[in-house]
Amino acid sequence: SGTDPNIVPGSVFPLGLNTKLGASEDNDILLLDQFISSHHTRLRWDGAAWWVEDQGSKNGTFVNDIPCTPMMPQRIQPGGELRIGGMMFELMD
Repeated sequence: SGTDPNIVPGSVFPLGLNTKLGASEDNDILLLDQFISSHHTRLRWDGAAWWVEDQGSKNGTFVNDIPCTPMMPQRIQPGGELRIGGMMFELMD
């Protein structure tokens, strides 16, 4: 399937103020999936809200099934769903 065998359903990833996700080892969260780009997306906390910013990935980043415009931050609410490649995440408080 190409999905990272180290990530199991229910995994929790603590987020920093600026968290990079992708298939390259220099990301904060390493995601090994055939549909995830080296530097796929990032999550950023601005002190009031969380923002998702696709980094120009090949297969896109989706918030609540809505595609993100590359390099344009999109707000994500707690409980919101983030889809990157074949992986789905939920932003939790």
